[in-house]
Amino acid sequence: MNREYKKSRVARRLTICLAGLLACLLFSGCDYSWRDLWSRDNPKPNDELVVEKGDGEGEGDVIFQGAVEYTGQPHSGTDIYYVGKGERKNYIIVIDPGHQLRANTDLEPIGPGSDITKMKVAGGAQSAAGLTEYDLNLSVSLMLRDILIQRGYSVVMIRETNEVDISNAERAQIANKYNAAAFIRVHANANTDTSIRGVQVLCQSPDNPFPCNKTYAESRLLSELMLDEYCNATDLRRLSIIEDDTMAGINFSNVPTAIVEMGFLSNEAESRSMETAFFRRNAAEGMANGIDAFISEIAEESETHTSDTDTQFSTIDKMAE
Repeated sequence: MNREYKKSRVARRLTICLAGLLACLLFSGCDYSWRDLWSRDNPKPNDELVVEKGDGEGEGDVIFQGAVEYTGQPHSGTDIYYVGKGERKNYIIVIDPGHQLRANTDLEPIGPGSDITKMKVAGGAQSAAGLTEYDLNLSVSLMLRDILIQRGYSVVMIRETNEVDISNAERAQIANKYNAAAFIRVHANANTDTSIRGVQVLCQSPDNPFPCNKTYAESRLLSELMLDEYCNATDLRRLSIIEDDTMAGINFSNVPTAIVEMGFLSNEAESRSMETAFFRRNAAEGMANGIDAFISEIAEESETHTSDTDTQFSTIDKMAE
């Protein structure tokens, strides 16, 4: 675990807590709970989308309109929502299989209010043997979906077929709609230097000029854990975390986001591996393990902050007596 990012996360939570405590001291009748103090800066799910809150199985359960039954078969269209089971049900993981069958060369801003534009969505890379990135991304993403559903998570798939047309900004906005616990964008790399191999994960920088800079600490932590677990599962070379502020799929996101570049299609050895079902299953397992590690980390911090906050409120009560 990278302690610098953990410290950054804790510091931000502490700032939120102190602000809440100050409000309680200044205003009578304050009814803040630890959930209010430690909740993320991300927006709540759109109330128009929520059809059920709480089903008797756990406090705060949220069910959205349009959830579909999991059958293991792909659905057409975009924004496909599966409701999980058990204690992980309220963690919604949004999976974006990068690219699509046909590129959309229309332009969109790289971030909210930006004058800089980029292609809405590219067609992706291709190996010398003809393996297309959009197809590889989808194959691994569907496996990841199945594993996460088996582990109890609620899952939203940006797409489950290649025949869609959805921009990078629109993909991020779907993650925002569900206030996702994690937004995982599945991609593969390519380079003119065919000797380059290994795995990279991308997120925003702390100096990102768009609102996504508020989730930098979470995104960086998610990226580190995804990179570690993915490389452990696939035995591929661990390259680095890349902080990039030019991607609409990151800049429009208000939730923890990581782009996993699974390997280099331009490298003959890695592209051959990525053609196999064995590799793809390991890749999906590694990503799922990274998500598990991230969720465990934020749950552990939440429990720690709950205890600390209860102690702080108890101290304030005694001081007021």
